[in-house]
Amino acid sequence: KTLFTYQIKVLAKSSLRSILSKDLILKKNSEAIIRERKLRERVDNDDNLLDLLSTVHIETRTKCNSICTFCAANTKTEIRNDEYMPGGVYKKIIDDLASFDYQGRVSPYLNNEALMDKRIFDLICYTREKLFKAIIEIKTNGQLLNEKNLTRLFQSGVVTSVGQDVLTCICRTLNSVWRKV
Repeated sequence: KTLFTYQIKVLAKSSLRSILSKDLILKKNSEAIIRERKLRERVDNDDNLLDLLSTVHIETRTKCNSICTFCAANTKTEIRNDEYMPGGVYKKIIDDLASFDYQGRVSPYLNNEALMDKRIFDLICYTREKLFKAIIEIKTNGQLLNEKNLTRLFQSGVVTSVGQDVLTCICRTLNSVWRKV
């Protein structure tokens, strides 16, 4: 009798999870349909869609210096040539964003290690100069993060965002920088 009661409870919980999961999927699907309808209405009305733009990722260099297994750009599997985005192309993107007072997130990083690009600090300064209300974010694996680079990132106005694996390195570097300030 106890085993039977236990099996009924497990079955009821499983069914409830299944129902809740299906309800969640239906809710998400209906929300997506509503968003799509609203977007189509805006397109049909020739509304400005630029306010929907919240994040711009810009890959300034194609290489990385790490072997993260989840990433296609890791040093063991990367098949792209080591190429840099021309500075003029980067500036054109930033100038175009500035032309409509873009205030979202700009990340001069996509599928690479941003700190491997020696121009990154100049590019960030240009971005800050043109898009002073934007949030500039860099993601890094932390291998090239040192006191000098971290200070330069702060001086550029960057909000640094990194993975948990480099948090210790950054905390040490931050402590070193803050002690000197």
